[in-house]
Amino acid sequence: MRAWLATSAVLAAMIAVWPALAGEEDGCAAPREIHGFKTCADIDKAEAEGAVVVYATNPEAAELRVMAEFTKLFPQIKPNYTRLQAGALYRDLAIRGR
Repeated sequence: MRAWLATSAVLAAMIAVWPALAGEEDGCAAPREIHGFKTCADIDKAEAEGAVVVYATNPEAAELRVMAEFTKLFPQIKPNYTRLQAGALYRDLAIRGR
């Protein structure tokens, strides 16, 4: 379970701070290693912004554990989440243009 939480937190972190790749089809030219994974995300910019919203279909208890793990990895970025059923989540994201 702990490994699942850590993996989920890393995935949430990657999604949360994923930058526009400026046309790079296979990733960016120079990914940085952060907490054991490589990313092209601008972590400094994400920390300066200070917040991220994660959209999820997970049960609340599971998502709160993922958010706790994310906070351990990135204490300067406050995670918030919106939990919806999959259909409503896709509709909500489509309306917001994400």
